[in-house]
Amino acid sequence: MKFDIKSALPHIISFAAIILLSVFYFIPQFQGKKLVQGDVISFKGASAEARDYQGKTGETVLWSTSMFGGMPTYQSSAPQKNNLLKYVERAMNLGITRPIGYFIFGMLGFYILMMIMGVSPLVGLIGAILFGLSTNHMILFEAGHMSKVRSIMSSPMIIAGVLLVFRRRYLLGGAIFGLFLGVNIYVNHLQMTYYLAMILSILTVIEVVKMVKSKDMSHLWKSLTVLAVGAILALSSSASRIMTTLEYTPETVRGNAILDAGEDRATGSGGGMEWERAMSWSNGTIDLLPSLIPYAAGGGGATKLGKDSSLAMKLQRRGEFVAPMYHGDLTFTGGPSYFGAVAFFLFLLGAFSVKGRMKWWIVSGVLLTFMLSMGKNFPVINRLIFDYFPMFNKFRTPNSVMSVTTIFIPLLGMLGLYKLTQSESRETDFKKPALLALVLSAGLAILVALVGPMFIDFAHPNDARSLQDPILIEAIAEDRLSLLRSSSFRTALLIMISFGAIWLYIKEKVSSLIMLAVVGFIGVFDLYQIDRSYLSSDDFVNARNADSSSKPRAVDKQILADIDPHYRVHDTTVDIF
Repeated sequence: MKFDIKSALPHIISFAAIILLSVFYFIPQFQGKKLVQGDVISFKGASAEARDYQGKTGETVLWSTSMFGGMPTYQSSAPQKNNLLKYVERAMNLGITRPIGYFIFGMLGFYILMMIMGVSPLVGLIGAILFGLSTNHMILFEAGHMSKVRSIMSSPMIIAGVLLVFRRRYLLGGAIFGLFLGVNIYVNHLQMTYYLAMILSILTVIEVVKMVKSKDMSHLWKSLTVLAVGAILALSSSASRIMTTLEYTPETVRGNAILDAGEDRATGSGGGMEWERAMSWSNGTIDLLPSLIPYAAGGGGATKLGKDSSLAMKLQRRGEFVAPMYHGDLTFTGGPSYFGAVAFFLFLLGAFSVKGRMKWWIVSGVLLTFMLSMGKNFPVINRLIFDYFPMFNKFRTPNSVMSVTTIFIPLLGMLGLYKLTQSESRETDFKKPALLALVLSAGLAILVALVGPMFIDFAHPNDARSLQDPILIEAIAEDRLSLLRSSSFRTALLIMISFGAIWLYIKEKVSSLIMLAVVGFIGVFDLYQIDRSYLSSDDFVNARNADSSSKPRAVDKQILADIDPHYRVHDTTVDIF
């Protein structure tokens, strides 16, 4: 087969753009700098004993005496050296380490998914970038949630494999599905895998119903068989970790309760965590607004403020500093699950314009993730799932499901945007959907800015502890109100600019290329600006300084001098909680 450079050129350009964007955003990586990430430091601490032992003896140890008075090391340091799927992940990372490699993997995977769904390379590139720059990813990476980031970045390829199978590309689809589901399980965040499986189950049910109605039983059995074999092989590739974890799970908080529990502390079927513990970090209604308005709930627990803020003036400091601006229903958070104002507007445009099964699957999946994220604040659905869905009660922090939502918002948005560029009767097909999307997105943002302060509480239970001074508490409430309004008007403005470009295209005043360029630029600018407030080049430090955070202090060496294995120390110099 002759290679067609002309047809391949748009894909080559798109791949190059994805790589260049990843390098540009994380350029400190090539300068030898690193992030100080809390979860990475915790992981190094949890696995230090086993790693040190292996370094001295060359033997692998499967028990730690330093964690919870003794526990298996299956999750913290058990080796998986022979799992060849690491090479699949490395290939998608283009051999580049984190963070650049992770984000290349995610955006390339999303671009490939877009091509399988039949959109143009330019629309696919816009979608891939909007997915990659989702603020949620930056917050997760900054905190050091590496397994979660890797799980999300591998998810688009899993979806691509499933779609290919349902389109009768059994061998190719099955291979992609099995390989990347294996990678997803290998990176070891099974909660994200479970959530993705729930959404793909909706697609499977839709496809099965279609096959049954059309009496295409051969396709039905081939598809289900290929997917089942792929799933079994993917699970088998990490069997050593999965089976050992299942072995000791009954002895943990995710196992059966030892004491009788009341209704609020009851576990689901087959044991698991108590309802209240599992439902900690449940989104409230206020926590859903940042999907569209980035600072509707204040941002994060350490948000940068300018010197003109009310709180900054009260403290009489110059320049920027951080303050606990978050005032939602969570105990605390690093930042919002912001999908992008333009991306959300395009999602609504797709919801009102795209026809067929794909639209209903994606909309259903997004609604499901929103409901799941509310946890105990939406018990009608979540209590039922908690009690009866297998393994669901092993997971906590329901709001983390929004990490999966980041895939599906730009997915439907790009399907709608591509359909717009292909429509031969744009005014008939898209005038009403565009107006509806505008009203529900920009209209909601303006409504929140004008009326929201009447219904939103700008206080948070942590304020008294973190600020203490009533004057500062009053000042931060003023800042939160100001942030809500400015953020809402910003969202409305960005959406209206994007709508304006689409409207001019509908009226045949501009070309599709100009329309896509404007919408794409505004969408990328939107996310880039918000992302930089949570993760920027300034957050990277010299590698030596980053590594020094895990080096033992003098007092640590003194403690280690006592070789009694039952020796325990309560360290009051740090926050042990």
